[in-house]
Amino acid sequence: MIVSALGLALVLLQTPPAPAAAAVQAVPANLSATFVKILRKVPAFLPATGRAIQTDLKGVATPQAPFPLWVVEFRWTEKGAANSGLAMFVEMAGIVKVQPAAEKEVSVREDGWGLGTLTEGKTLAAWLEEMNAVRRAANEAAALADVRTVLSAQRVFQYASGGSYGELSCLGEPASCLPGSKEKSILDVPFTAAPERGGYRRAFHAGPATKGAKSPKLLNTFAFTAVPMSPDSGKLGFCGDSTGAVCAVSGEPMPAIVGGACPKACVPLQ
Repeated sequence: MIVSALGLALVLLQTPPAPAAAAVQAVPANLSATFVKILRKVPAFLPATGRAIQTDLKGVATPQAPFPLWVVEFRWTEKGAANSGLAMFVEMAGIVKVQPAAEKEVSVREDGWGLGTLTEGKTLAAWLEEMNAVRRAANEAAALADVRTVLSAQRVFQYASGGSYGELSCLGEPASCLPGSKEKSILDVPFTAAPERGGYRRAFHAGPATKGAKSPKLLNTFAFTAVPMSPDSGKLGFCGDSTGAVCAVSGEPMPAIVGGACPKACVPLQ
C-alpha cells in the first residue's frame, strides 16, 4: 500500500542512489518514537482490528538529499503474524524550502516530520537492492556514453589530421598535436582530468604511432575502455576502438588491450 507518491518522487528525483548496506542503522530513539507516532496516525495502515507496531526501527538516513530524509523498515504483528513494511519520512521544514507544495501534500505529520510513502510487505534490503540496481544502470549508461563520445571525437580528429587518431590530449587541444590547426577542443576536460567517476575507471590505450607524423601522439589505432571499479559499481565493462565498434564484457575483468584494439572476448554492441 502506497500512501503518497511524494516519497517515491523524492528518491527518484532528488536523492542520489541508495548508500551501501553498511549505512543501515538503528533509528535514534527520539526519531523512532516520532516515526511510530506518524504510522499510528495513518488510518489505512491501522485498521479497526489494530496492529501492534514494534518501536525498534532501523533505516537509512540520506544526508546527501537537500533536506533530511529517512527510509525506515518497520515491523508489526497482526493476529499473531509478523509483518514488515517500508516508510519514507521527510523533515517538513527542510522539504518545504525545496518543494513548497509538500506543505499540502504531506498530510500525516508529527514533531516536524511527515510521511512520504508507506509500503506494506517490503523490506529495507529489497529497497537498497532496487536503488543499487538503479545506480549500476546509471553508471553503465554514463560509461557507455563516454566510450561512444571518445569514438565520435576521434572521427572528427581523424578528419582534421588527414587520417591519424590522437591521444586524448590531442582531442582536448588539437593544435598541440597538429601544428597550425585552428580546430577547437574536440573533447571535454573530464576525460583526462577525472578518469575515475561514477563508479567506473576510464582509460585510453594508444596503438602504434603514425610513421612520419609531426607528433608522436598521432596514432594508427586506439582503444578506450570504461570498466567498473567494483561489482557494486556496474556489471559491464565497455571498450571502443578505431574500428568504430563498441563492445562489452560482463561479469569479469576487461582482457588486456593490445595494439590499440578491443579484445576478441569483448561482445559487440548494436
